[in-house]
Amino acid sequence: MLAPLGTARRRIATIRRLLIRRSARWTTTARRDELHFTAEARELIAQVLARIRAHRHLLAA
Repeated sequence: MLAPLGTARRRIATIRRLLIRRSARWTTTARRDELHFTAEARELIAQVLARIRAHRHLLAA
């Protein structure tokens, strides 16, 4: 069963806060915007993506 919508929004906000506001540096090089993440943020991204992939069958329904 999927989490309630409010819970999902809070999780998205938490991920956004942890990854982008704290752990990313925004740069512009040759008119290209790029986000540079710390090693900790890259590890967290990998964990989050693995969990999403593991539950992908729930999202398809």
